[in-house]
Amino acid sequence: MKNLLVPIGTHTSAVNNLDYAVQLARLTGARVYVTSIYPTHGKAGGMGRLSRVLEDDTENLLRDTIAKVNTDGVEVIARPIGGNEDEKIQAIATQLAIDLIIMSPRSNSNDDDKYVGRTTGRLIKRTQIPILIVPINYKFETPSTIQLATKQVEFPRATTLTPLHKMLDTTGADLQVLHVVTPGSDAKTQTLDSGLKEKAVQVVQTENATTFQGVLENLKELQPDMLVVTRRKRGFFERLWETDSIFKKDFYSAKPLLVLAGVQ
Repeated sequence: MKNLLVPIGTHTSAVNNLDYAVQLARLTGARVYVTSIYPTHGKAGGMGRLSRVLEDDTENLLRDTIAKVNTDGVEVIARPIGGNEDEKIQAIATQLAIDLIIMSPRSNSNDDDKYVGRTTGRLIKRTQIPILIVPINYKFETPSTIQLATKQVEFPRATTLTPLHKMLDTTGADLQVLHVVTPGSDAKTQTLDSGLKEKAVQVVQTENATTFQGVLENLKELQPDMLVVTRRKRGFFERLWETDSIFKKDFYSAKPLLVLAGVQ
């Protein structure tokens, strides 16, 4: 991983997220880009002045956040961006060839009943760039076990699992595969890819209606240090396509969650 992106919102976890990204960058040798999106207004009347004030406030927020993190040995580049949050984060990530976006599950501290809030949820739905969701106030730890939860046995995109392999190589973590077999699966889809089998130190097969349910049933027992899923409209994050959010009563992970590129 060469380029990491940390979008900074209004939530108090901004410092924690940046610190997590910087420590991960020390392991990978990556560059860290940090940005905060502020709303823009027309230039007529006082609107232009308002936009400048918002830009200055956002720049101060970035400067204050970086000042609270030990960035020694890591290149950190910060810039405030004006515009629509979803569109700008995606545009920045594309322009800078971002390998991984690091975010909080939610950006609004008032959404305590939600695991994934609307801002993070919308970005998961709209981008194919891998996203690492870091639990609020979670302190960086090099994972010793990373679990891939999937019902796919083959991945149509050759690069889908690349971020996972890089994370495994960088951290030296063991790979644990949770293979979820769903109703209607034929014999072919019940046989896990041989490459994953060879790399995994543990393969657990479970029968559930969805990958989401398979994770819920096995997460507490298997206890990985990082959970990995693929972005699929009718997969783990199916509920995001309905509400842009996931409530804690439905799912919650106290460990980082890596969302890989998937299929629509």
